[in-house]
Amino acid sequence: GVAHVNIDDSLRFQQGLILKREWVSRGDGSVLVYPTLWRWTVPQLRPQFANPLSLTDPRVRKALSHAVDREALNGAIFEGDGIMTETPVAPNADYFGEVDRASTKYPYDLRRSEQLMNEAGYSRGSDGTFIHPTFGRFATDFAVFASPQNETEMAIMGDGWRRAGFDVKESVWAGNLAQDNAARNMQTGLFTTGGNSGEATLASHRSAELPRPENRWLGTNRGGWTNPDFDRAADAYAVTLDRAERIRLVVRMAQIFTEDSAVISLYFNPAITAFATGLTGPKPVVPEGEVTWDVETWEFR
Repeated sequence: GVAHVNIDDSLRFQQGLILKREWVSRGDGSVLVYPTLWRWTVPQLRPQFANPLSLTDPRVRKALSHAVDREALNGAIFEGDGIMTETPVAPNADYFGEVDRASTKYPYDLRRSEQLMNEAGYSRGSDGTFIHPTFGRFATDFAVFASPQNETEMAIMGDGWRRAGFDVKESVWAGNLAQDNAARNMQTGLFTTGGNSGEATLASHRSAELPRPENRWLGTNRGGWTNPDFDRAADAYAVTLDRAERIRLVVRMAQIFTEDSAVISLYFNPAITAFATGLTGPKPVVPEGEVTWDVETWEFR
């Protein structure tokens, strides 16, 4: 009760919920919840690593996306107050409405998921798992880095995928493997990860920033996704200063990115800023910003 404001990530989401229930209700302060780090699942799209190879088929990736129950994730991890998303662009960006309208949505829909798998040549086997005449049984690895939240998320997604007909084998990687870029890029199936959000992260999925042995496997585009139309938009974005044109290019990138199901987008980890009654000025910011960006205008009475 002695801090006037918290900044950075000093409060976790669960602590923010406690403050909202107990602190705000007494009139002792305010709690802001806004998006920060993006969370997404990377499918392996490099043919030399992908197992099964059908992960390179957009219909299969779309089927996987439709089989993710994001509301179950929201309830289990964020008590229903999570910020789910189809792209790395946060909903408090001033142009988010344009991005959202242009983005392909993947609501939880097992019927649509099975239809897409059928279109990709899969049918249900005797045990309910998808089988392909060329690729065989749809069996793949699904990994996360060790943490209570990550493992809860993995259990929900893995169970949902298996019930939908995808044979996924879950594994938890030790935290020290986060520095092993080669292992992360050569994983054969699905890997859920987190990182920066915003338009720059979206643009970083262009081919020029693919992790390769030559660049020590560095880069955000860990699944190896490539799309010439996306590259053209991202390359133009990188050299454009006009704001209206930059927004147009971001919207175009989001359209291509979601239409091709480059990744399975999940949610934003929420940032929490709590401040005492009497302090005015703090407001939610986009992930690229800092809550203290205009601290010279804050007042405390």
